[in-house]
Amino acid sequence: MKRKLIIREKIILAIFLVAMIPMITGIGSGYFLGVELLKTATINKYQNTAAPQAAGAGDMGDLVVLYNSLVRKLSVQLLLLMGVLLTIMVVVGIKVSRMLTFPIEKLREGVERISKGDLDPRVVIRTGDELEVLADSFNRMVEDLGRTTTSIDLLNAEMSARHTAERALAESEGKIRALLDQAFQFISLISTEGVLLDANRTALDLVGADPQSVLNKPFWETPWWTHSPELQAKLKNAIAEAAAGNVVRLEVTHKDKDGSLHDVDFSLKPVRDDNGRIIFLIPEGRDITDRKKMEEKLRVAYEQLKQFQSQLIQAAKMGAVGQLAAGAAHEIDNPMSVISGESEMLLLEARDERTKDALKTIMEQIRRVDSIIERLLSFSRKKEPVLQALRINEIIEESARLAGYQAKTQSVEMVKDLAKELPKIMADENQLKEVFVNIILNAAQSMEDKGTLRIRTYEEGVVTDDNGNRRSSVVAEFRDTGKGMDQEILNGLFEPFFSTKDRGMGLGLFVCYGIIKSYGGNIEVHSKPGEGSTFTVKLPALG
Repeated sequence: MKRKLIIREKIILAIFLVAMIPMITGIGSGYFLGVELLKTATINKYQNTAAPQAAGAGDMGDLVVLYNSLVRKLSVQLLLLMGVLLTIMVVVGIKVSRMLTFPIEKLREGVERISKGDLDPRVVIRTGDELEVLADSFNRMVEDLGRTTTSIDLLNAEMSARHTAERALAESEGKIRALLDQAFQFISLISTEGVLLDANRTALDLVGADPQSVLNKPFWETPWWTHSPELQAKLKNAIAEAAAGNVVRLEVTHKDKDGSLHDVDFSLKPVRDDNGRIIFLIPEGRDITDRKKMEEKLRVAYEQLKQFQSQLIQAAKMGAVGQLAAGAAHEIDNPMSVISGESEMLLLEARDERTKDALKTIMEQIRRVDSIIERLLSFSRKKEPVLQALRINEIIEESARLAGYQAKTQSVEMVKDLAKELPKIMADENQLKEVFVNIILNAAQSMEDKGTLRIRTYEEGVVTDDNGNRRSSVVAEFRDTGKGMDQEILNGLFEPFFSTKDRGMGLGLFVCYGIIKSYGGNIEVHSKPGEGSTFTVKLPALG
């Protein structure tokens, strides 16, 4: 295909042709000047060769013909010459134009290849002028562009790899965030100074907080801790210890958005970088409220089981005591009947008052022994006590009167502080008197020769339930100034056959304890060696 002239070649060719115009004009002028000279020469020749008179019209016509013939020949030659010159000018102009535009064309082709992404072209121009310098600059530019493109490709590859890594990291972070937010534990991230950096959804939902309200704040000033200044101080110490590289574990409480306290097993763990430097701390908490409640229920159940076991043991002991009491009662009953009969006979025959008083005392004590034997038999026969509504102050007054003689013989002073208008209690009168007489006599014996027994009654634990029923306990307190008891004695105080007396059987307090427990009450004892003892009898009050 024939190559078309590019615009630069056309411009150069036009410039060349324009430059040739003076030459062509000169040739044309020479032509016309030659014609004029020829015309002048012809006329002169004609004038010189023949006299004007001799020249006729025919000669003149021949001259014109000759002149025209010469002009035509000159014109043809001129046209041929101008055609040859014009052809030479065009050919030379094209050559010159191509010589001038070829290096530029090579540069243009190189630019077009570069624009299409081909960075391999090199332009070789050896003209020794500015075009060669331009070609070298172009080649250096292509090399720089190649290196830049390679760098860009590497950069694009690096950016693509980084983008892939960032996307993988974002996906990984999303998975980790999902795992953390779905965890049951309270998980956070704090700085080594204690500033909260992140918290999972479980922890935020507990206190009803959004991240903006708690992040970048000191951890101890967040809603999990502000309910307790004591816990805030503990947390600060724990953060300092964890920042030093230690794992810290505490049992704390968190207040939820409804104001309820949750028991939390809390820990702080340090996070280290590759160089072993601690950069973060991870607080983690597990809600153990349900576990604590279950533990409390188990503890209560265990205590109830122990109490039930103690009751079973006590029942077994009571059974054994009942059997022993039945045998002893039958053995004692016969001689006591003889003594009672003989005493009655002697009383009928007695004449002096002193003998009668002594026999009456013997008869009274026999009746007391009969009462004791009857109670011992009641243990063995499972006899139900006769319960009735009683006023505890009246029972205490009667019991103090019965035990008063022995108390006076030991120089024991009884001081009574009995509350007025106490509610009644449900009990068996004789059994309750026996309990109080036993406690008073034991107190008097513990004080040996001298002391004070203070007896006080009062009401405690007054509670009104949802139905308006009033519930409380009526308390009788016996506080002596005796020698007191150590823990070993206290542990066996209500056990059967346990006694600190040389001639005691160890059944008195055991029986008293069983009587009070059967009423739904309790006996408590507080004592220390050298500080006396306090027996507290609590009985449920009648509503």
